Amino acid sequence: MAGPGQCLARSFARPNGGAGARSCQRTTQWAAAPGVLRSRPEPLLQFDPPAFAVPPSLRWALVRAFGPVGQAWPAPPAGREALDLARRFDLAARIGGRHPLPSLAAEVGAQAASAFTLEHEAARRAAAFLGKVAAEVAGVAASLGVPIVLLKFAALRASGLVADGLRAAGDVDVLAPPDRARALAAALGTLGLTPAGFGAEAHQLPQLRDGGGRCVEVHVHVPEVRVSPGAPPVTLDALASRGLLRRTGLPGECSVPLPHVMTAHAVVHGLVHHGFAPDGYPALRLVGDLIALGAHEDGGALARAALTLVVDEIGPDEMEAAVALAARLARADATLFEPGPSPEATLLRHVVAGRLDVDYGRSLRLRAVGARRWTLARAAHALVLTDAQIDVVYGPPRSRLGYMGRRLARPFDLVRRIVRYAAAAARVRLRR
Repeated sequence: MAGPGQCLARSFARPNGGAGARSCQRTTQWAAAPGVLRSRPEPLLQFDPPAFAVPPSLRWALVRAFGPVGQAWPAPPAGREALDLARRFDLAARIGGRHPLPSLAAEVGAQAASAFTLEHEAARRAAAFLGKVAAEVAGVAASLGVPIVLLKFAALRASGLVADGLRAAGDVDVLAPPDRARALAAALGTLGLTPAGFGAEAHQLPQLRDGGGRCVEVHVHVPEVRVSPGAPPVTLDALASRGLLRRTGLPGECSVPLPHVMTAHAVVHGLVHHGFAPDGYPALRLVGDLIALGAHEDGGALARAALTLVVDEIGPDEMEAAVALAARLARADATLFEPGPSPEATLLRHVVAGRLDVDYGRSLRLRAVGARRWTLARAAHALVLTDAQIDVVYGPPRSRLGYMGRRLARPFDLVRRIVRYAAAAARVRLRR
């Protein structure tokens, strides 16, 4: 009998085997819930990675990060290589938290095993710290009478779905009513949180930071998540009015989205916002989130519900790939690492090649430029960097004059990068 995820798409298959239906053993298409239509006719995501083998040490890391604890693995890898790859794909803390030190030491040696454990302890402390930050933010919001919704890691943690130390995070994301968001951001100044200099986005106010490592992002809507096709991105009021929130035990009106909303947000965040930047965002974090939410073992129920919220952005194949990848990794399905046409194998190859294949990673940056919905404001944002953005992209200059030089050189640097990305994309096409 097929395990969860192997033929998980059966519950999503096109009715009556209509046009476009494909075998469950190969690439199966999922359909949205009956009556749900996309406002855009074409899928926006088209990953096409080259043939690329998952290195043996990364196979081990994936099984230890997501597979059953105690699962035998035939060929323990070299400890240093396994540790380096696990860190590169943001798996080290998860591995260190899921397996006892002696069993890790037996496979990768005492030194690497201790490093995995230390990664877990560091992530556990960071998660506890962010939990305190979330409680402080909820307290400030309560004092103003502003309702908030925790998002991403903060929501998973407040829901009790993810244990501290199994998932890395660096900030607290909260959703506030658009007309109260600025008041909340200003009030967070009482905690020492001030704008970090990165500028606002359409979906959020400027990031807030302090010198003690606290970082908060106040959102005004959840980007690309919609209550119906063609509708604007959901706000706090839209989620509340449709009963899509659950109250937490934190002060005031502090809620978290229902699991299928968190699933929708996780998938669109991982595949749309960062799908063409696997070297900048740990894409396998999405797998851990889907496993924490239970989307990998519920027969597709969460995924079906989630798809209706992101149907404008995510096609059925992309949703299938994400959930089936989580399901197969959760049961340590080694056949996933063999060449095959399944959507989850394609997604895994995309994630791995995006980090380890230099040309493919650069070609994705070019596709990201083409896929972005450019506006004059977005173009200006990419062209004219703030001081904080210059520090991140180029490193802090030695003087104020250095910032001016970086800004003057920015257009030429962008052209140089695009030419380099185009050359990489051409090399990838030649290899195919």
